[in-house]
Amino acid sequence: MILEECATVDEARELLESHQTRHLCGQTLFLADATDAALLEVDPVAERIVVDDDPVVTRTNHFVNGESTQTESSTDRRERSLELLEGVDRLDRDDLWAFAQDHANGPGDDSICRHPEPETDEPHAFGQLTTASTAIFEGGSPVIEVGMGNPCETERTRCEFGDEIPTDFRTGQRWLDRLH
Repeated sequence: MILEECATVDEARELLESHQTRHLCGQTLFLADATDAALLEVDPVAERIVVDDDPVVTRTNHFVNGESTQTESSTDRRERSLELLEGVDRLDRDDLWAFAQDHANGPGDDSICRHPEPETDEPHAFGQLTTASTAIFEGGSPVIEVGMGNPCETERTRCEFGDEIPTDFRTGQRWLDRLH
């Protein structure tokens, strides 16, 4: 409904807030229009929608304001990303891609670029808590850069709203190729 009915960040927020939060799916939404951008954490368990409209927003797997005990790794990785952002005045996509490839606190669950634990072989490594994909985008730009798998091991694919979705993304072939 958001994609079909809302043209602005404010309209999307109003639509979400018009529904009982406990009836929504848990999700993290990055919203952007020509003049505004915001991240919304829709948490039906806590029955709240948290808005983050800072100029630069970063997330890992879990809600920042969640009460789960399973978020330690996600919190460590988010703190590392905020550390990388400290004192940076201007960022471009290359900077953000470099942040996504960061291996501090690793290898393993605590680095931003999460790899399987050492000595874990495929295909078992794919099932561990590893980086499945990376997406970098900026508000107001129709271009998204996507990488499937660890960003240190994959090339970025540029996609633009309105373009045809690359076949290997649309069919899941990109994932299947990783398993073989």
